[in-house]
Amino acid sequence: MKYIYLSLVLLLFQSCNKEVKYVKNIVVTDSIKILLREDIINPNSNIQPYWNYNEDLLSFLSNTVNDTIFISTYNLKTRLWKKKPLSIKGKNQVYSEGAFSHLSNSKIIYFPNIIPRALIINENGEVVNSYNYSDGYHLNYFSQNRSPNIYSNDSSFIFDLIEYNSLSNKNTYKNTDLLGIYDYKKQKLNKIIKYPDEFQNKVWSANDIERNSIVLNNKVYLNFTKSSKIYIYDLKGNLLKNSKVNFDKIKEAKERVKNITRNLLNKENNGFYFKIIYDKWRDIFYRIAVYYDTNKEIKTMQDLLSVIKKRTIGIIAFDKELKIIAKNKFSTNETKISENFYFVNEKGLNLMSYNDIESEELKFITLTVK
Repeated sequence: MKYIYLSLVLLLFQSCNKEVKYVKNIVVTDSIKILLREDIINPNSNIQPYWNYNEDLLSFLSNTVNDTIFISTYNLKTRLWKKKPLSIKGKNQVYSEGAFSHLSNSKIIYFPNIIPRALIINENGEVVNSYNYSDGYHLNYFSQNRSPNIYSNDSSFIFDLIEYNSLSNKNTYKNTDLLGIYDYKKQKLNKIIKYPDEFQNKVWSANDIERNSIVLNNKVYLNFTKSSKIYIYDLKGNLLKNSKVNFDKIKEAKERVKNITRNLLNKENNGFYFKIIYDKWRDIFYRIAVYYDTNKEIKTMQDLLSVIKKRTIGIIAFDKELKIIAKNKFSTNETKISENFYFVNEKGLNLMSYNDIESEELKFITLTVK
């Protein structure tokens, strides 16, 4: 009898530790090289550039020089570059560097870092509309999201919001709204969605409150860097669903401490969920995770440097109901891929492969769910 009992225990142990197998996988299927024009600076020269893409265009923002910013745009269909100047001052001023999103092939919506405004800019760099969505400076676009997914229609636009409340106050996570819906006609901002329960009654560092959203079919899909879950809300801010879409290697985040370096090291030690991305060709999402594939604790900068070759990008493909379709992981040391610059096309998810900042080309690795 005891042998039967031991066999059952062993079987249970094995089933609990058995890796889940998914029907599909995420694999490298191609690479893309884009030759830079002579007057366009490699975006790798900026650790985290502001950038955006749509079905036809891939764009990124250069640093400010003599009160001028340039948006360099590559047409993925014609394979031609265009460089558009934006002025910090004057008639068509954009005020500062900021995040932007393509509304069409001829218009972008632009969010300056220093002022709560949304600017509609045409292909000539002219500001054709300006929307002041706050009378004060207590809120703005959430600029930590360097490549926003701005939802816009004839009546409104929706964007990730930040309210400047103290991170050391536990009530911040109960009172702060995360998404802004600006009504064009009423010229009014409606704020929705608070931090979910897992954030409450604790304090978190700026690293752990990073997030991004995607609006699809009147639903908001929300990703938090520290959370193993994806959250779905309606456009009134009601929670519809949440579910784990995670890697076991990513640990539970620790509460905020006063030491900024310690908070940063905690984030690297725990791993984080960088962003969710929508693939309209396959009607699925990708969740990008970053972690170090090691059991060594990262407590100091020396620890971080010692495991840098273990840095890993994990990718989870999931559907609109948060069901996981496929998972895989890729060593950044071997593939040189980066989470900071990407685009999606009919071939799949294209992540930039780091090269020398003096390089005259951009290289992307194509990942496809198969």
